[in-house]
Amino acid sequence: MTQEQKLAIIAGTLGVIVLLCVAAFALATFFSRNAGGPIATGAGPQVLIKSPQQGATVPINQDVPVQVSASDSNGVIRIELYVNGTQVASESSPNTQGLQSFSPTLTWRPTNPGNYGLQARAVNRNNVTGESAVIQVTAQANATPQPTPTNSPTPTNTPLPPASSPTPIIIVVTATPTAPPPTSTNTRPPPSPTATSLPPTSTAVPPTATRTSVPPVSTQVLKQATINGNDNGQAIAACPGGTKVTGGGFGGDVSLTITGSAMQGNAWQVLAKNTSGTSHQLIALAICVSNLPGTTTQVFAQASVQPNATATPTAQCPSGSTLTGGGYGSNAQQIVYANSNVGNAWQVGSKNITTTAQTLNVFAVCYNSAGASSTTANKQSDVNGGANATVTADCPADKIVTGGGYTAAQGLVVTNSSKTGNSWQVSATNGLTSTLSLTAVAVCTGF
Repeated sequence: MTQEQKLAIIAGTLGVIVLLCVAAFALATFFSRNAGGPIATGAGPQVLIKSPQQGATVPINQDVPVQVSASDSNGVIRIELYVNGTQVASESSPNTQGLQSFSPTLTWRPTNPGNYGLQARAVNRNNVTGESAVIQVTAQANATPQPTPTNSPTPTNTPLPPASSPTPIIIVVTATPTAPPPTSTNTRPPPSPTATSLPPTSTAVPPTATRTSVPPVSTQVLKQATINGNDNGQAIAACPGGTKVTGGGFGGDVSLTITGSAMQGNAWQVLAKNTSGTSHQLIALAICVSNLPGTTTQVFAQASVQPNATATPTAQCPSGSTLTGGGYGSNAQQIVYANSNVGNAWQVGSKNITTTAQTLNVFAVCYNSAGASSTTANKQSDVNGGANATVTADCPADKIVTGGGYTAAQGLVVTNSSKTGNSWQVSATNGLTSTLSLTAVAVCTGF
């Protein structure tokens, strides 16, 4: 073989090596940019477990808050939590069409020490599922509880600065104990007739300190947002740390159709459709109660409302729990005329004003601890044709308002449903010429 032939073979071999390197680099770049899979129209939701962190230690026999965030342009309708492949919790979006960004906090209670794999799955309105990475945690006795995460949802509108939140009032009553009769500490024998005894001294026994229980306190947190003309929007009011959401309400005007009002994590979310061409203000109101030893959960039920018909689905709190509030999820094609409790359940009444079936969701907020009980306070009033009216239902002094709602004759537009003092207040506008009935409903709970 000549020298020229050898050089040609070497050059060809080097060329092949260079081409292989270029191809390998291109493939590596492609896969690194698409490590999560291609994101295209119709792809599943993007899901992330924000808390607890990978490798965290959690306590056994205590509720572990798991904060999940999911997003999808097609709308996330439900998020499910799985532990070692078994579903342990789920939460549905208050909006039947789903939310582009949904960040609930679900809970899980490990009962045995060991290692657990946590995974969240989200479903969009096209029934396409997305999954988070598996987070490994260790459950053990005497572990420090994970702090309850605070949801920081990103609204689909431009929020105004939040209204000032009332500061929870914590009443601490300190009892002044009464000292028991003094106990003599003199152990000397009786003095002889010729001895002069000293007067006996007595020492008061220190009183035993009595632990004072701090009663639950109900406060209302507000969040305001601007909804542009002919647009959908939301506002979310989050309860502060150390409190639990038990119910909620909304505030708006006749241009806003409230399409959702329900619990989300430890917050209250309100959805609305602006039916006018100008911007309007939407307010979400969360009822937050401090000093509660138990937890609150949300129970869900759904119904199909037939064309030009009504439906009244009911979400029932399970046995052993107490209803504290409730809400609903609908759309702008329905008129919600009832949103209140029925016994230990929450019921929503809606009329479908279209020629196609519509979906209606109802949510009940249930307090899971023994010793609680709730009653209902009602107040009815007439609203004259073309006029506005406000009705207030008062809770008794031995209970606190934890939620509320209303029943309104069809033709009334409810513009406010919220807590005021220890009462529930509802405002409505009568769009007809005849007199219509409006009833405010307060859920009054004793703990």
